Amino acid sequence: CRPTSQVIITKDDCVYERNNGGPIIMQSLSLDGKPKTVGGDEFYITYTQGLGNGKWSMFNHYSPDAVARIVDLNDGRYELHFVQPVGPTINGPRLPLSMVEGQGGKLDIHLEYTCGVGALWPPAKSNWVDGGSIYSHWEAEVDASMVPSIEMKEDRPMPQQFGYEWSRYKSIHSVGNSMMRTFVYGENGTRRQKNMGIGPNNAEPLNLDTLPTWLSVIEKLDTEESVNSGDSALLLGSGMWDMANGIDENMDNHLEAVEKYIRGIRIMAPLADIYWKSMTATHMYAYNKARVRENRIERARATLRYNSRNRAQAFYEAQAKLMQRLDVPLIDMFNMTFDAGEWHVLNDASHFKSEFNDYLMDYFYPIDNPSLPLSPNLRSLLAPGYKGYDSLLATGHV
Repeated sequence: CRPTSQVIITKDDCVYERNNGGPIIMQSLSLDGKPKTVGGDEFYITYTQGLGNGKWSMFNHYSPDAVARIVDLNDGRYELHFVQPVGPTINGPRLPLSMVEGQGGKLDIHLEYTCGVGALWPPAKSNWVDGGSIYSHWEAEVDASMVPSIEMKEDRPMPQQFGYEWSRYKSIHSVGNSMMRTFVYGENGTRRQKNMGIGPNNAEPLNLDTLPTWLSVIEKLDTEESVNSGDSALLLGSGMWDMANGIDENMDNHLEAVEKYIRGIRIMAPLADIYWKSMTATHMYAYNKARVRENRIERARATLRYNSRNRAQAFYEAQAKLMQRLDVPLIDMFNMTFDAGEWHVLNDASHFKSEFNDYLMDYFYPIDNPSLPLSPNLRSLLAPGYKGYDSLLATGHV
């Protein structure tokens, strides 16, 4: 496979109307300018309306008007289906399409992996210096004839919300790692919802070797908090560490452990309702190794070696299918987070800013509950510099 070095974008039947016109087609090219005939590239592509609107900056600190859901045609071409993100914006509300009709805009194209490198599973990269990610960024101004069709958020189904269900519980105990912790607690050390807290931190993959540890956490939580009281629920999740630090060639070990984890909890605490927080998306373009402290670069390389959109989506889809079979409600936030690349913590491909987690909590738990302050012990768990803080990047900015 020849690495992708350029792209050509074409669009047939361009019509600036909602859900009208064909998809944009992007052809990958090798360094010599020849069209490629194989797929395997991973891109993150956004569109921002209106030229000269002051939204653009070299630091990408703006929210695009559309994000491409990309279909790899496996022949060197990629279909780009643009959707309007549903989350908050950094730069104020998005303009209605009617206000910019007839104008052009800008495409931002981030190439993160080429030649299927992002889809490789352990141990393929064991001897690599890093994960083989590429940080190519291209910008393309487009005129009105090339503006993509955008599927608006009101025109597509949204994930299930749980406000009424969750408000009935006396307590909701969440168990997971920093991805769970930053969802449940705000930046200022408060619970986002008064009946939702977090149990002991579990910063390791969930597989058959670690399963006893995961179950012991639930057992301890039940002893201390009476999880099996009939008025409590468990919010569970795992995936980021499984993707980053897993050693298996496929997901079989992980999925078997997840199923045994849930079935074990149902035996241990049959009165506790179980919910599963989905895998979230990662964006390798948000990470810049030049900003990592020298004494932490090796850890950053190790934790990012297998971090990719392809693998994150694979974990998400497999877990979602398993939860459906086990009849466990899914807190489905993968697409929401995929469309929110600009909301990552500085130089972090995995964690999202507190403001975006505010939005996620408000969406999935839409009820007005005042936040409660954390105890000093729990506050220390969230403080920068805590030795157990399991940021996947360890960049020195977290």
